[in-house]
Amino acid sequence: MKSIKLIMIIVLLNGIIAKAQEINNKHQFFIDIGLTGGKYKNSNMFGSYGSIGVFFKSFGKQSAIEIKSKEHYVLSPEMQVGALSLTYRVYLAKGFYFGIGGAHNHGIAFQHFEKDPLGSIFATNINVFHRTGLIAETGYDFRSFIRKGGFGIYPLSNVAFTYMPGYGDPIPMVNFSLGFRFGFKRMEGM
Repeated sequence: MKSIKLIMIIVLLNGIIAKAQEINNKHQFFIDIGLTGGKYKNSNMFGSYGSIGVFFKSFGKQSAIEIKSKEHYVLSPEMQVGALSLTYRVYLAKGFYFGIGGAHNHGIAFQHFEKDPLGSIFATNINVFHRTGLIAETGYDFRSFIRKGGFGIYPLSNVAFTYMPGYGDPIPMVNFSLGFRFGFKRMEGM
């Protein structure tokens, strides 16, 4: 319940911040990198992420398609969890967005991860378990440090909720991410 309240507060704050700025993204292609943390079931986790994507106009709004990969260390029980997602985002106002999409997680107990880290990260180790589900996210892309030209660096924040049904108990996952976007190729008319 605390996680839901925190998400609602962050969404409200993102909406307030969004009212004060113009459309923030000016570049068509992007690469994101950053740090992420949150809850996996009832355990704390932390890690890093990277993504690639493209911006375009859809239904008169700025939109994006993003492919993201996250690697998390879960504290209790100790395990490594990787998450892949494909998300469609709609920018509602300024840099504030909402996205939905599909997600796939793989996890492995940490003792197996230590013996075969590459097999664990690339999900080829026989001890890796897999789940597929849905992701909903909201976030805010701040204005770029670089205001002109074909390249931009944007600070960003994101909150995502991933739900993984499957055998045994379903796995809810809440992520809070902070990072930077590197934008390429300035969009026409921006």
